[in-house]
Amino acid sequence: MTSQHHSFSLGRFSFHSLAQRMDDGRFRASLSIRSGEGSSTTGRIVRFTRRFDTDAAAHAYAREQGLDWGADAGRTSGFSR
Repeated sequence: MTSQHHSFSLGRFSFHSLAQRMDDGRFRASLSIRSGEGSSTTGRIVRFTRRFDTDAAAHAYAREQGLDWGADAGRTSGFSR
């Protein structure tokens, strides 16, 4: 089961954090990163191995990672990371 996603943008990137409840009751965080429009849209999904006690903690971690990624991408060419 995946909980509601949380969205935010940074520059030309759009981020969506996801939290998925695992069999042990803990949560795994994922992050969707998109840029572009229409047929030139590029995206990736990052799944983190760390587990969290709450979906809010998983979302917060994914958001933090997205902000770090976006800041790094702003200094480079984007999806080359």
